Order: sequence, then C-alpha cells, then structure tokens
Amino acid sequence: MLKPSRGIRASVVIFTLLPGLRGADLWWETRMGGQPAGYLHERSEGLTTFSETRIVINRMGSRVQIEGSTRSEQTADGRLSRFRSETKTSAQGTAMEGEVAGQAIALRISAGGKTYDRSVPLSGDLLGPEGARRLTLAHLKSPGDSVSYQLFVPELGAVSTVTRRLVAPGRVEEEMTGIPGKAAVWLDGEGRIERQVQPGPFGEVEVVRAAREVAMAAAGATLPAESFRQTLVHSAVKLPSPRKIERLRIRIVHKKPELGWPELASENQTVIEKSADSVVLEIRRPKVTRHGTGPAASDLAPNALFQSDDEEVQKIAKTVVAGDTDAFRSALALRDWVKGNMQFDYGSITVVPASEVARDRKGTCFAYAILLGSLARAAGIPSRLKMGLAYTDGIWGGHAWVEVWMDGAWIPLDAALPSPDVADAARFAFFTSSLEEGTLTGIGSLAQLLGNVDIQILSYR
Repeated sequence: MLKPSRGIRASVVIFTLLPGLRGADLWWETRMGGQPAGYLHERSEGLTTFSETRIVINRMGSRVQIEGSTRSEQTADGRLSRFRSETKTSAQGTAMEGEVAGQAIALRISAGGKTYDRSVPLSGDLLGPEGARRLTLAHLKSPGDSVSYQLFVPELGAVSTVTRRLVAPGRVEEEMTGIPGKAAVWLDGEGRIERQVQPGPFGEVEVVRAAREVAMAAAGATLPAESFRQTLVHSAVKLPSPRKIERLRIRIVHKKPELGWPELASENQTVIEKSADSVVLEIRRPKVTRHGTGPAASDLAPNALFQSDDEEVQKIAKTVVAGDTDAFRSALALRDWVKGNMQFDYGSITVVPASEVARDRKGTCFAYAILLGSLARAAGIPSRLKMGLAYTDGIWGGHAWVEVWMDGAWIPLDAALPSPDVADAARFAFFTSSLEEGTLTGIGSLAQLLGNVDIQILSYR
C-alpha cells in the first residue's frame, strides 16, 4: 500500500483493489445555473464500473437531450484495461471502444454504420474510476495533500491529468487538463462524490447526491428555463452588411479571467494586445493567394464526424462538383448546396456525424459545417472545423464554420451565415480541428469564453 504524502503524482500504482472491494449504486442530480437539468448514475461491480448520464437543455424553446454511458474495466492494481462508451446527441449516436496495449490506447470509433481506428499514446499509468477513488483515499489525508493521476475522458477523446488537493476534511479542489477552471468536490468517507461544482457556459454545473427518483426527475418531461440566451453577447455597435466585413478589430473582455484564454492567434487572426482580462484581436478576410505549407493528411481523411467516405456524402459531392477541376469554384458550389438544402433546427444537438446530416438535412451551424467539411474532403479538398463567435443582427453568438485548403492557404467558408464568397471577418475562432479524435475536443475552449465575455468593436472595414 502506498503511504500518504504531500504532492504525490500517480506515475506507478502499486496498491491492490481486491481486498475489501465493495460495489456501489449511486445517483446524482445535475443542475445547470441552479436549475435541474439531468442525472448521473454510477454502479460498480468488482473491477468494472458502469456510468450513465442524461442532460436536458432548453435551446431557444426546443428540447435538447444528451445521453451517455460508459463501461470501464480495470486491473487489480487500479489501471484501466478497456472501456466502451456510447454518446447519443442525435438520432444515431456514437460508440467508442478502447483497450490499453502497452504505451497506447487502441481506439475504435463507430458512427453512422462506419468504424474508424486510431491510437492514443500514453506517457504513464492510466487509472480506472475505482483506481482513482482508491488513490484519492490513500493520499489525501491532511489539508494541503495533493495527488495527480491520468484518466481517459471519452467526451474529449483524450487522456487528461487530474490533480486533486485536499483543502478541508472531505473537500477537494480538482483540476483536469482540457477542462478550464477548478471544480469544488465534496467526498464521503469512501472517497465517492457527494457534490461537485464546475464552471460552465450555462452557469455553474452542479451534481448532488440524490435518491434515484429525484435524480431521474431532473431529466424528466418538464423543459428547464432557457439557458442558451445567456451565452449571447449584445454589441453596442451595429455592423452594416456584416457578411461583407473585410477587417475587424475588437476588444474581448473576460469576465472570468481565472478560466484562462484559448489560443486566438491563427492565420487570419492577430493578437494586438493581451492582458489577464482582455485581448485586442484583429480579424482579416483572407484572399485566395498562394503561400504557406501543405495541410496535414488528417485534414483530408474521413473520421467519425467528417465522414467523407459516406455513400450519400460522396454522391452529393460528385453531383455538385460534376468534374469541375477548379477547387475554389467547387468549394463555393458545395457551400451553396449546403446553404440551399439544409434547414436550421435549434432542437438539434451540436455534435452530429455527416452521414446523419446528409440524410436528415437539418441541424445547427455545427451540422452545416460538418456536412460542408465532409463534402469538401469527398471532393479532394482538405478541410477543418472552426468554432468561435460570429456577429449577426447586433449579437455575437457561438458559431461553427469550416476552412478549406486553397492555393496554399486556409480559406474560411460558411454555409449557415454565408458571404458572397470567402467568409467575412465579423467572427473570431478559438478552436480549430481536423476532428480526427472523432469528438469535440474543444469543449474546454467553449467553457472558457462562451457566456463569459464582453466584446467591443474598435474598428471595421
């Protein structure tokens, strides 16, 4: 058994879980911004832990539901050996299976009837949920004690390092890489969560131990109060013809600078000034000119979200492009097809694979971007996702669009808020990805800024 000490990092786990291991069947109510929004359920049997969650969000009067479940298996010394996670944010859902093999996790992601394999490298031991609980019990004895360990987070598609520090008996301060801010966690005598409070874009996310009936009722038929509107930022300056803006300079003021800043500098965005609580950013609408180096292979390959290998996606791309060898003209034709054939639906979930969008032809701006990016890849044009805030009708709101690789440069295109050709500069991105992880790894950057900033327009052209 490891001896408790201050500042321990779990690089090697040598305690055993077998003696005295007991099962548990626990429920928590989930609250967002102080109102019931769903539940979390966890059950353990020996070295296997089952968890399920359901969240209900009111998006512009539409009911949005997110469901997930995970089965985690671990070895007798607390290491994760394999897992299966299923997430349903739309009609068909996504499954992720992983098995630890040496210094890597072999992942298999399934969505829309297709399967995609990838490998995630490891730099140390990877714990299961029961292993993390036992390690916490072993090392957090006195205020000031801390412990760090690694977990695989299916929602991020990545390995995260969790650091827990005991601040008072039964109360822990927790930080996780990939998730901004610090969570306050209250633990019972067995190291299981009684209550946890984490900052989020719709207000604080709180989970509280509850009876099964109470927890399940929190995700019942009653639609919670509107939560999406509080993420919108009203502008004091009204931009004329925002979809034609060539250059924009803004000051972004962070209301919660302790959450930190995501990466804002990119090909078409320049950080002019930066302090702890504000950034001056200049955004330019790029020209289609030759410069730079080639894109990564992952910007052209199909994955669980950019499903350019889907039969319907390929059929649409082939029909729209119709043999046109001009890549930019083809990209604009694909953009126009998405604009003309999609229906905006506030009730849709953000994360949805292209195979589903191509068939249903409805969704949020994320669905528009996923379909356009997949069509571009199917036509041989590299693409990647951009997420950030865009201006429309005096309001800055969360938005998604794509960039396509054109003449040696990344060129933004937007089917949900279309410009005459290249997407306008009345937007800024804080997350860029080829989505090869098969999930939305940028949830951390969303939580950093969404609902937490004011935006001042300094100049525009």
